[in-house]
Amino acid sequence: MIGPFHVEVPIFLMSVVVVGNCSAEEACTAIYNYEGKRTIAEPRESQGWVQEHNGDVFMWVRDINRASIVFHELVHVAFSICHIRGMQYDEELIAYLVGWLKIEVADKLFDLAEQAEKTP
Repeated sequence: MIGPFHVEVPIFLMSVVVVGNCSAEEACTAIYNYEGKRTIAEPRESQGWVQEHNGDVFMWVRDINRASIVFHELVHVAFSICHIRGMQYDEELIAYLVGWLKIEVADKLFDLAEQAEKTP
C-alpha cells in the first residue's frame, strides 16, 4: 500500500488524501484510520475513485503504475475541489489545477511507488 498521505492545496484551503496499490476496502480502512476515524469512505470496486468528505478530497488508485488511471482520477480531483469550493470553472482553471496536481500528487505518488519497489 502507498499512503495514505495528504497534499495541501493552499490556494483552495483544503487537502487531497491519496492512497493506492491496495483494494478499495483497504483504502477505505486506511483513510478511516488516517483521518482519526472521522471519515468513512465508501468502497466501490473499480480501478480508482475520488470522494468528497468533510471538505477534503480523497483519491484511491488500485495500481499506481497505471499512469492513465492516476491522471484520470486527478481530473476528478480537480472538479471535486471546484465543487467543494462552489466555484464556476472553465477549461483553463481545470488545466492549471490538473497540472499543479500532477506535480504535487502524481509525482509524489510515483516516487513513493518506486521507493516501495526498491525496499525489500
